[in-house]
Amino acid sequence: MSVFSMSVSIAQKIERLKRDFFWGDGFQKKKIHSIKWEVLYKSKKEGGLGIGSVQCMNEGLLAKWVWRFGVENCPLWKRVICAKYGIQRDKLR
Repeated sequence: MSVFSMSVSIAQKIERLKRDFFWGDGFQKKKIHSIKWEVLYKSKKEGGLGIGSVQCMNEGLLAKWVWRFGVENCPLWKRVICAKYGIQRDKLR
């Protein structure tokens, strides 16, 4: 999830699994919705459970890789990517 962009349909399926975990036990019966889903998404400081959106988490993890690519000097993974795509590391600075 941190390396590849997640499609919207996969994110929706994961969100459905999360909702079923909190609000129902699958095929037999549904639990009572005692709290809004938006409240579950809120951070703990704001009164929620801090679950967060799968799509937002995926985008944040991808952004962190872009940040690490610009900040870190010569890790192996960066050298592999530069060699694969023909990026000259000297011109990145």
